[in-house]
Amino acid sequence: MLESLIDQFQMLVRNLTEGNQKRARILAARTRRNFKTDSLAIVSQNFIEEMAQNQALKNAFVNSPSFFPGVGTILSFWLLGIENFLMLDQGITLILALCVLHDLPIDDTDAMVAFSMQVIAEAYKITNHDQDKDLHSIARNYLSKVVSLRYLNKGLNKGLNRLVLRFFPRRRVSRLLPAGFGIAAAAIDGYDILVRVGQISLKNMHQVIPQDS
Repeated sequence: MLESLIDQFQMLVRNLTEGNQKRARILAARTRRNFKTDSLAIVSQNFIEEMAQNQALKNAFVNSPSFFPGVGTILSFWLLGIENFLMLDQGITLILALCVLHDLPIDDTDAMVAFSMQVIAEAYKITNHDQDKDLHSIARNYLSKVVSLRYLNKGLNKGLNRLVLRFFPRRRVSRLLPAGFGIAAAAIDGYDILVRVGQISLKNMHQVIPQDS
């Protein structure tokens, strides 16, 4: 079962890498127009910030049902898969667009898939640039450590809410678990991950992706 999921995950990364190339080029061209400066470093940082803020808004929207008790909590748990997909999609787009901004080729799908998976693994702190290069192993770690941990955290939060509601009067719960805490946490998480994806990409892209001659 896990091996099948690993294969599907690698195919998903490949499809997102191929499918987001046009979007990445459009974003890079728009970014060059919008940020009137000759400093590529400043342009890159502004673009990373913009993409991270955008992801934070997406995460907050996806987790908005958690604001409501009962059915909202269940729905938010189910939407966790969408959150993971959106972050993966945004992360790969950010990597591709940064490469375009730095005049690095993105047409080699195999190279970009390998680079994207390595960057994402580092961003989630499941490996580092000098460790695991095996894509199968990276995919396994992502599914077992990132995806499963997110589901576990959702379950723990749900259990915590029930525990608090059992032992504390409802009028005091709002002071312990303020409304929208889960939404804010998801937004911050999305922002932090995308910033790390951008920073890791900038650090390693010139070492990994050969520049067109």
